[in-house]
Amino acid sequence: MTKTTISTKTTSLTLVSALALAGFSGCAGFDPWDDLEPETPVRATPGTNALGASAPVANGEIGGVQALGEHVVWEATTFDDPYYGEQTYIEIRTQSDEGVTMQGLTLHVGVADLEPGDSFDSNGSDPDREVDLLGCSGENHGFLDYETTPDELHVEVEEGPTDDTLRLDWEATLPTDDFVSTGSEECSGSVVISRQ
Repeated sequence: MTKTTISTKTTSLTLVSALALAGFSGCAGFDPWDDLEPETPVRATPGTNALGASAPVANGEIGGVQALGEHVVWEATTFDDPYYGEQTYIEIRTQSDEGVTMQGLTLHVGVADLEPGDSFDSNGSDPDREVDLLGCSGENHGFLDYETTPDELHVEVEEGPTDDTLRLDWEATLPTDDFVSTGSEECSGSVVISRQ
């Protein structure tokens, strides 16, 4: 009996350790070591805005929640990935009485390499022009319990309102399931970032 108990605890600890080492991520990203209640906010405050992102716009629907209300740049940064190299990440959130939506856009290129006229497509074959989006929604910023990735995503880079800025515009088609709605949802966004 004791061996079974130890084996079960060891298996559970191994699973939790594997998740932690794998960088388990998503919209709600809970720390598996903490015994948290589901409603406990984990990342309920904005991150860095190192790109000087401004003028955020979000439209559409994610997980049955409309992107209504105030649009906020939650995070805008660059980071290095061991496979892709320098990445650009921009996260826009909206909040209304209906709930919160999040669009987290990742370009597999740094801001310094972006030029007006560039375009990125999730279905493209050029690894330097790949793009990802994580769409989330939920009751509040600390608990976004719905997440999805697009079937299709297209991003355009345009001149910003000033010479030292660029504007990113994107459109995405998100899959849905019977628990939310049938067919697909559409969302879009735009943001102005500083050139680097």
